[in-house]
Amino acid sequence: MEGSFMIDNPVVRPIAISPTRAFQRCNLAYRFGYVDNLRPVHLTAPLRMGIEAHKFFENAESMGDEKALSLVEERWNALTADQRAIYQNRGKGDRVLPPLPDDLRRIVRSYRFQYQDDNWEVEGVEHKLDVEIDGRRHVGIMDLLVRDERFGEGLTLIDRKTTGRIPDDSVQLNDPQLAFYAGLWNRQNIEQIEQVVFDYILTKAPTTPSVVGLKDKPRSDGTYADGKGPRISSRAIETTVFEYIDAVEKASWEHPTINLSEYDRQITDLNLKPSPFFRRRVIRMTPNIIQTALRDIRATNSFINAATKANVFPRSVGPFTCPSCQFKGICGAELQGDEDLVKEELRQFEKSDYWDRYHAPA
Repeated sequence: MEGSFMIDNPVVRPIAISPTRAFQRCNLAYRFGYVDNLRPVHLTAPLRMGIEAHKFFENAESMGDEKALSLVEERWNALTADQRAIYQNRGKGDRVLPPLPDDLRRIVRSYRFQYQDDNWEVEGVEHKLDVEIDGRRHVGIMDLLVRDERFGEGLTLIDRKTTGRIPDDSVQLNDPQLAFYAGLWNRQNIEQIEQVVFDYILTKAPTTPSVVGLKDKPRSDGTYADGKGPRISSRAIETTVFEYIDAVEKASWEHPTINLSEYDRQITDLNLKPSPFFRRRVIRMTPNIIQTALRDIRATNSFINAATKANVFPRSVGPFTCPSCQFKGICGAELQGDEDLVKEELRQFEKSDYWDRYHAPA
């Protein structure tokens, strides 16, 4: 099957993070995405949520949260009914979840409440980097560059990362992406990036606490016995402080017996616990971290160029990489040597060159 993808004159591309990471995960997946230029016609629901969250935060820097959220709603309404059905069924069998814009709005409002002290000076949003080092172009796009003394002196690079699971703190130090960006920026600018922030946002919306006791009978004077009547459920749930307070306040409008002050202990407990939905990790950028990131990424790209020239892209099989790989269907079809199945799987993809998208106007 590989002969059908022969490359007569492989192009030496600029060094960038996304292709590098794809190659590190699986050489064959890299080929599908960056040599064959295959892109799923229908993105997975978590990926769609991540893209919309990223666009929201980019737009919010210039137009504010509500306008940015309205654009999310517009993009959602522009999807087909079938696409909306796919994105509302996010890994929960046949159970239809709230529309993506509703969940994103709840995530955003909880995020803003969690980080209500944010008041940084913005230096750049979606800033493109393009630096030549030893005759090779190195490119990247930084999410957000700010000055904020809470993080440290100098510039701070903030990268908002939507994820289905927030990784432990060992991951960030070994992740070369932000060190790579810092290294490119620092080569061209006097004011240096001194630290980076991994700003994790869980793509699962917080659970809204439910109101129970709606069928309880009041006493003759209209009051309820202890533990009876409309009240916020005490069932353990994963939620945020904002979501909890918001739910109690809304419930109190309909049920006057519910009073926010009665839930101070629950709110205090939520405030004391690390949030399962948001986490920030600050990493100081030392010269060694930056040099190591640049070295490792450049080395990987040497392997990419060699693999592309030889047209050899071996599979990297693993219990965690394969189940979530967007190319697992076509990968299996190729492995079986089934031409008809390959053609059928290809219907799930469209041609979309990464570099055309990368260089497209913002």
